[in-house]
Amino acid sequence: MTSADAIIDVAVANYNNGRYLKELIESLINQSCSNWKLIIVDDASTDNSKDVVAPFLVDERISWIESTTNNGATATFKTAIEAGNSPYIALLGADDTLPANCIERLLFHFQESPSISMFYTEANQCDSSMNYVQPWPWTKPLDPKREVFDQVNSIFNLIAFRRVAYSKTPGLNESLRRAMDHDLIYKLEEVGEIGFIREPLYNYRVHEGGISQGGKNGQIAYQYALLAKFDALKRRQIPTHQVVGYKDQYSIFHLRSLQHGYSYSSTSWLKHWVDCIKSNPQNFLAASKAYLRIILNKPSKLNEIHISNLEKS
Repeated sequence: MTSADAIIDVAVANYNNGRYLKELIESLINQSCSNWKLIIVDDASTDNSKDVVAPFLVDERISWIESTTNNGATATFKTAIEAGNSPYIALLGADDTLPANCIERLLFHFQESPSISMFYTEANQCDSSMNYVQPWPWTKPLDPKREVFDQVNSIFNLIAFRRVAYSKTPGLNESLRRAMDHDLIYKLEEVGEIGFIREPLYNYRVHEGGISQGGKNGQIAYQYALLAKFDALKRRQIPTHQVVGYKDQYSIFHLRSLQHGYSYSSTSWLKHWVDCIKSNPQNFLAASKAYLRIILNKPSKLNEIHISNLEKS
């Protein structure tokens, strides 16, 4: 298959991002290469997203799939990925856009590097109005001497991968309502190589509504990122005592679950308390206070972190 024949499925998970979708779609229509299909899956939005997309559906390359329940970003991206059949897949945030040369350059790199299962690229950091601010500062090439777990935050948009590689993995874990990219990166690394494209092929919009952009949303994303890491360690059968910082991270995960009043891993409150203290006895007091609040049904302000932000996926 040549680059002239290959197609990339661009998968979008949308929840109440109607105000951004026209700009997103137009960034695909204006690509220098027309070898793309856009698959937007809507996660039970309550805004005007459907009305914004409707005029563009005359283009047979664009499809719209609706969910009647809010399932979270990971499950929604999984639906979008698995709804397509093109050999390559790229993930696009519903509030972001692609530079005009993105598809053309991705196809070139996939054709030139057949051993690569997944590419990530440099990105343009933009403000809430999609005005360019600076290169995204934290994207870096991976250090081959370090585990990907220790540098996963160096991998940033754009993320694109081969469908055949994805088919060799268990697929995205739908129970991870956030940190979908971590889950995907770990799984694709297990079946192939990760490549870095030193070109800004993504426009990343920074705004208060971003689901992983710090604050309460950042704490939620961190919890799910830890779960993705724990799952990867199990799949790879890596003894946890060999993982630097594992006990502290495991303890923090259970402590925050107690403090947020939400079991991210569907675990009993008693087990959260026990596992937190076993991993790091220094967290005994904080874990016990949070545990007692739950037992006595006296929520703290930290309980609002998950409940008030979960449906903003």
